[in-house]
Formats: sequence, C-alpha cells, structure tokens
Amino acid sequence: MNPSDEVLRGGYISTSLDPPAAMFQRTSIPIPFTGTVTHLRVCSGFLIYVMVNREMKVIRRANMASKTDEKDDIEFRDDDVENIYMDPTGDHVIISMASESNYYLHRLSKSLKILSKFSGHIISAVAWNDECALRYTGPLLVGTKKGLVFETSLVASEEGKFRIASSAAEQYAKQLYDIGDFTVSGLAYGRVTTGQQKRRLQSHNIFILLVTSGRLYQFFGTVGSTLEGHSVFQSIFEATKTYKK
Repeated sequence: MNPSDEVLRGGYISTSLDPPAAMFQRTSIPIPFTGTVTHLRVCSGFLIYVMVNREMKVIRRANMASKTDEKDDIEFRDDDVENIYMDPTGDHVIISMASESNYYLHRLSKSLKILSKFSGHIISAVAWNDECALRYTGPLLVGTKKGLVFETSLVASEEGKFRIASSAAEQYAKQLYDIGDFTVSGLAYGRVTTGQQKRRLQSHNIFILLVTSGRLYQFFGTVGSTLEGHSVFQSIFEATKTYKK
C-alpha cells in the first residue's frame, strides 16, 4: 500500500513540508571568559556572572540582545560569592557573600549597595514579586541558611541612588518565620484568583511554597487589596506555628 493512502485513510493530511521549529536555539555570544565562571544568571535578556582567576574576582554583566559585555566590572578581592539572585525582569540582583555580607545591584547602577539589615546571614532563597517595576521590586520573601524568612522590598530612586526598603518604615527587613535548624533552599509565592475576583480590586489569596533539603511547606492566606503597606505576608505566617523537631 502506498504510504500516502494510509495518511488519507487516517483522516489527517499534513500540509507542512518543513520540520517543526526547535523549541530552543543555541547561539554564540562573543564574550571573552578569562577565568572560571562560578555563578551565572540570565533573565529577560540580561546576564550576570562571577568570574575568578589568579589576578581578580569580578562580577560582570552582559546584554544578550547586543551580545556584548557591559564593561563595568565590579571587583571583589577578600570574599567569595555564595549566591546570586536575579528578578524576572533582569533589573534587580541580590548577591550574598560567604562572609555573610549581602548586596543589591540594580541594572542601571555600577556599584554594589550593602544590605545592612541582612548582615550575618547567607541568603539561600528569594521569592521575587512577579510584578517588579524598573525601580521597585514590590514585596519579596528572602530565606537564609539559618532557616529564617524575611520580608523586604528593594527601591531605586530616580536620582540613581539605591536603597533597600521594607514594608515597615522603621525597618529595612522584617523577620516573619523560623523554620528551625534547616537551610531555606527554595521560596516562591503567587496569587490565586477565584470566580469573578478581580486581581487588583479584591483581596488576594496568596500561596507560599518553602523548601528545605527534606521537606516542602505550603502556606496559604489572604492579604489586603494592595500589595503595599505594613508587612504583606505577616498574617499568613502568624497563622502557622514555628516548625519544631
């Protein structure tokens, strides 16, 4: 039997003569790596990586659209990068160091800004807001190796001066939860819309996922009609007792 007859009997005729397009494409980027790349993140066409060699340790950025380095190396000598976290827009970066110092780097800035209220912690997870703006991240959840969860937000002023802010005016960061003697290895949160509920006009049903090396925790609750104001997530965590062994 002719193969074409089987196609006709099956009731389906493919009119395309071209193979399906590949889901992913590999392209070459002319960025010279002159050392060992220890950390790398890419979001929305912006790349940041840490490169180490015998002479220097640098944090370097690149624009994937122009396929070029930004040429604004940030050097650090007496410390090591533990983790890098980049928000989905590529505008905001949190860098946590092995010395338990932490920094904020905005895409439009050429210098690191210390996050003093996170001093003494190694940040091990960040739950970014999915509605980050260019100069404002909205509320974030930050997890640490000590098992703590904080809420904070990052703000960049119009003048290019960058600062870290919190939903509580008198604090830069607010501790919300203590999971115990476990590293917070993953954090995420999202909104759940039900029925005719309007995302911006009604209260938000929020779910939070927290991961340690051996457990997955889920938190669920309702916050006010806006994601601004005093401690967006505090009521959700207060409804749950601190985990104990």
